Amino acid sequence: MSIAAGHSGERVLVITHGWVMDVITRQIGKLPRSAVLNMKRKNGDCLWLEGVTRESIHPA
Repeated sequence: MSIAAGHSGERVLVITHGWVMDVITRQIGKLPRSAVLNMKRKNGDCLWLEGVTRESIHPA
């Protein structure tokens, strides 16, 4: 969330690996860390988000 806090109202490109996108996907879906996802994100996949605040993350 600190990336978003420093760039309020701006578009930000964040490059990361698939595991981090899995964590974000669970956060968006309010799923436990132990949840098995029906898809496995791979390095190079995209995950578009909007409306990121300290309290929430919403998929685009």
